[in-house]
Amino acid sequence: AGRAVEYLGVSRNNDDGLQVVVEDGGALTGDIFGAYAGGGDGAVTVDDLNSVSAIALSAPALRHTAAVRLENQEGGVLSGARRYRADVLNDGLMVIGAQSGIGRLRIFGDFVQGETGTTLATVDFAGGRGDVLSVGDDAVLGGTLRINALSIVGGISHPLLSVDGDLSGRFDSIESGLFGFEQTVTSEGLAIRAAEARFDDPAFALSARESGVAAYLGDVFLTSDTAFGALFGDLD
Repeated sequence: AGRAVEYLGVSRNNDDGLQVVVEDGGALTGDIFGAYAGGGDGAVTVDDLNSVSAIALSAPALRHTAAVRLENQEGGVLSGARRYRADVLNDGLMVIGAQSGIGRLRIFGDFVQGETGTTLATVDFAGGRGDVLSVGDDAVLGGTLRINALSIVGGISHPLLSVDGDLSGRFDSIESGLFGFEQTVTSEGLAIRAAEARFDDPAFALSARESGVAAYLGDVFLTSDTAFGALFGDLD
């Protein structure tokens, strides 16, 4: 999608930087570039007006490490980016890379996800690949992780998050109707894996025959057989 917002500030000592706010119902598609120069006037450009809607640009009240602070409010959508040279606060939906493909999103500043925030990641557990969110400074996690699963295999981990600075918290929940996911803090960040199957959840009110099928699928899940990964991904 290219670069959606570009900002060149004067310096950290003389420039409070730029705040980009994606409001409820708004969307920002593409990268953000923010940096401080040695001198000269600050400049803001929006490269593709069609990629940006309901966005407010203003000087922030507080100084931040990065030249740009991106705030995605509840109901806002961030997508189609490979790089945010910014601090990011996500209270809406943030899609890592392309919504249907595998990609990597690099946030060069801090990343904070609030309780209403959702991160959407595509993962192919059977293929050992998936979206990766890379944070250059600190990360504070909360809210929801939503997985677009191309395949699901029990026990196989995916390194979803890498953090160069400090990592605090975890996602409050991982959305799934059929599987229970675990989050593990690693030396590099955070990994996720499908730890249990819930094919026979009482809420489904299965018949005796359906319960037998559910029990069989649960046993298959425990074998970690990658041949069933795509099937389990489709079911979820």
